[in-house]
Amino acid sequence: MKKNMSCGIICGNTLETNFGFNEADIGCIQLKMFLNSQFNGLIKNGVERFYTNCNIGLDLFCAEIAQNACNNQADLICIQPFENQAMKWPDNYRERFYLIHEKSAKSILLNKDYDIRYVYLSEKYIIEHSDIILIIKSDSDKFCLAAKYALTLGKEIYMIDSDSLTLTVIKSQLINQESKYC
Repeated sequence: MKKNMSCGIICGNTLETNFGFNEADIGCIQLKMFLNSQFNGLIKNGVERFYTNCNIGLDLFCAEIAQNACNNQADLICIQPFENQAMKWPDNYRERFYLIHEKSAKSILLNKDYDIRYVYLSEKYIIEHSDIILIIKSDSDKFCLAAKYALTLGKEIYMIDSDSLTLTVIKSQLINQESKYC
């Protein structure tokens, strides 16, 4: 991997994992440990920027882990789909959201008012501005769309299954083949 790389983080629906929002569940703990090792490995191999939209659940967990792994060696850039994104979240998640934004290298606001399209546009922004894409996969079809879009742009994808903790690297050369990943 070359130096000065960026990595976009795209996560699945937390409710589609085996552990849901239960961060004390062994599955969630194991995923966080696995992600920590992946983020540290990416930094050691030249990733200097991580992009996230900090959505509630897996995205927020990943942002915290990435931020801790960065430890002055890489930057976390938060792409906020709309203002007041965390306004209606439970207090503990909202506080974590604001703390991540406060500590991040940069926060980019895409739209002032709520519009669900900007959640998808934040993921599009992340994919377009990243060299590699780390996808934390759940059962959602959204990953097919994110992965296919990233592959059409020639991005390399690191796909992690949130339940089995398996890592699959998908190269852009596979775009013309039937994909077993989507």
